[in-house]
Amino acid sequence: MYSPVCVLWYLLYIAHSNGSKTKVFIHTDKVIQTIPDRFLSVTIDTALIQANWATLNFSFPKIQRLAEGLAPCYLRVGGSSADFLQFNPGVQREKNMKRSGDEYLKFRPYKKRNIPFEDTLEIQKLKNFTMSGKQWDELNHFVEVVGWDLIFDLNGLLRQDGLWLPDNAKLLMDYTSQKGYKIAGWELGNEPDVWRNLGYNINGSQHAADYRVLHSTLDQYPQWRNSLVIGPSVTMMSNIYTYMYLTDFLDAGGPDIVSHTTFHHYYGHGPDMTVAKFMDPKLLDSLKHQIKLAQGLAPYPKYGKVWLGETSSAWGGGAAGLSDRYVAGFMWLDKLGVSASLGIEVVIRQDFYGNNYGLIDPTTLDPNPDLWSSFLFKILVGKSVLNVTIDDKSGNVRMYAHCTNTK
Repeated sequence: MYSPVCVLWYLLYIAHSNGSKTKVFIHTDKVIQTIPDRFLSVTIDTALIQANWATLNFSFPKIQRLAEGLAPCYLRVGGSSADFLQFNPGVQREKNMKRSGDEYLKFRPYKKRNIPFEDTLEIQKLKNFTMSGKQWDELNHFVEVVGWDLIFDLNGLLRQDGLWLPDNAKLLMDYTSQKGYKIAGWELGNEPDVWRNLGYNINGSQHAADYRVLHSTLDQYPQWRNSLVIGPSVTMMSNIYTYMYLTDFLDAGGPDIVSHTTFHHYYGHGPDMTVAKFMDPKLLDSLKHQIKLAQGLAPYPKYGKVWLGETSSAWGGGAAGLSDRYVAGFMWLDKLGVSASLGIEVVIRQDFYGNNYGLIDPTTLDPNPDLWSSFLFKILVGKSVLNVTIDDKSGNVRMYAHCTNTK
């Protein structure tokens, strides 16, 4: 039985209101979806490791308290820089890594690309770097203290003879095993559908073969034989190349290749966003279409439920003066409502700290408005999702209903 008390949140766009009445029907006769405790989760970008955590101090009590408010949740550490990271427990601090003998150094300069998430400056910043044992220790100690569960994105561009080379991943796993750190899950590469712009021609079926190598590697460690393996972490499903890439990946790998199929979602490019776009019903509705495309390729229960493996308002670091303000809450709450009602199991917010879309301001370390929205969601919103129908056809009134969180 589910609680008869429901929590509602609504997005009403006053600018479009004409004073007319809107009827809302909450159907309490059955639960349409159930979300897990870690439905709302967060990321930390791998680029922060390269920056030696910048101003993020994991031992700072304020950071720990803010993080504890989101527990339980997954912390996915990943991003474009993940495919340029190597682990070396012996180095004293982060530094550039020089390698030879494999295909790792075949990174080519940025080329114009006709796909989402284009950001020339970000591509030009990508370079090989090392994660030290100390940095890995700091990260793992933090997630243990605040009650999070770590999912780590491994470098998918370490390759030899056309396949992923697991040597460095094994070095990391050996170290992690010796330290006794608990890793909830693994991922292999970030947005592989756009690797061709880095000079790598790796299709979906090849990447599925890489994931089989990852599974073989994890099988060598009893504690990770049944751990989460998520992916392939592709970009927007609205792009035909991305759709075909994911099709190729799933056809070659089948339901056993990943625990949960993941794709990334943003509503637009940061510099192009406006206040009006943050409240545009048509733009908000674009998420529904992309979710249904992904679920069509990886239908449940044959496959594990789809995750939004990285998501926020706008790519390229977010929209300055918008992604970190009150107006961003319209997109964020709507994304949570849509995702829960359509059966997305986990929504991983980009990101906890950093850039314009961070939940925490990177300068002041104060919480941004979306962090408070996330806190309220965690505290008030329960697992049982109810169906809501609205007689408003404009999309300006948006409402979702869950049973109250009774914990």
